[in-house]
Order: sequence, then structure tokens, then C-alpha cells
Amino acid sequence: MIDETRTWIVIEDENDKEFEKEVKKYITQKVGNENVYKSLKITYMELRQFILCPFDVIQLGYIKDSNYTEIAGIMEINGAIYKRDDFTAETTLDAGLFKNFFEKLTENIKMRDKTVINIRFYKDLPVWVEVEGRTGAIAPKVSDC
Repeated sequence: MIDETRTWIVIEDENDKEFEKEVKKYITQKVGNENVYKSLKITYMELRQFILCPFDVIQLGYIKDSNYTEIAGIMEINGAIYKRDDFTAETTLDAGLFKNFFEKLTENIKMRDKTVINIRFYKDLPVWVEVEGRTGAIAPKVSDC
């Protein structure tokens, strides 16, 4: 199912699978290799704060100079911007769209604290998310925060 804004897709039927193949073909043409993606495995307990808190954007990247992928959020409250200073973002997602996407992706899945979510990201390419065998992709924000 592709959402009405055409910013995310949850793979549900054969048409979605065909579209997924087209997207992966485009990625391979653009970067020469689909394996450029970085992977972030996170439990639902860790991800839940980014879904429930009023973040404006969700960022995927690194803390300081480490090679370990992390997730962080940015929010604005009364004109003050709250973000993690030692975080370097590689990909930025609109938090509101991500919440809608994740809700559809996990529809009919009993989410437990230890449920593992696999997130694959790379710069401005679609972000792929897998939960309990269901797969979906969401487009990153074009402009950085």
C-alpha cells in the first residue's frame, strides 16, 4: 500500500512487490550497489519514545566519530530547538509521516518491548524498515535540520 502523499509504502500485495523491485532497481542504478545501506537494529522499547514523543524529525546517524548507528530526534518547543549536539545525522525523516508509516507497517502485529525492528538507511535513499517479516520504505526529508 502506497500512502496518498507517495512518501511511504508498506509491502502488502503483488503490485507493492513490483514497485519494491522498481525502487531497488533505481537504487542500484543510482549508487551502483544496494549494499551501501547501513543497518540499525532497535527494539520496540527503544523506538517507542520516537513514536510517542512530539519530535518534529527523526534522524538516523552516528554519535561523535563512532561507526555505530544510532537514532535521535529533534523537537521545537516555544521556539527552543532540542537536539543532541554530539549526533551526526546521515538521514532525516519527518516524524509525523514516520508515525503513520510505522502504524500501518505494524498493523495486526502484536508489538512487544523486545520486538526487533531492522532499519536500513543511506543518505537520501528510501529508508527500509522490517518488523516481524513485514517490510516497508519511507522517503527521507530532502532538507536537513
